[in-house]
Amino acid sequence: MECMINNLKNLDVGMFVPISPNINWHNKMNHVHARNKFKKLSKHVHLSAVSSDIGLEPNYLNTPLVGHAAIITLDLWSSKVYTSQHNTTGMGTFTITTLAGKGNKKKKHSLGHTYPSKRDLMWVWNLSTCNN
Repeated sequence: MECMINNLKNLDVGMFVPISPNINWHNKMNHVHARNKFKKLSKHVHLSAVSSDIGLEPNYLNTPLVGHAAIITLDLWSSKVYTSQHNTTGMGTFTITTLAGKGNKKKKHSLGHTYPSKRDLMWVWNLSTCNN
């Protein structure tokens, strides 16, 4: 994860949307861990994340869950977050972050379970690959 964060810093990213991060966001320590990692990149971090309700069960609380969604907003953009929403079905399929802009205009950014294109997969691979 350190390498990916360094690559994001080099790109001067304001919003990052990991595709199916396989993290149980119901475990609050996962939120704390992710926020602390991104605090190395940005002073201000907003995390909108969702997991299926199976992650609430004691047997699964400390277990990585397949899929799920997250939107991570950094620096100035984190101060523009107007609302965050998640689906209410308990399936953990999408999250939405709405940003407020000039003149109180709103712009929604949403993430759900999608099949990424080959280009998206290459982009993710490039972000997570380090040259040692």
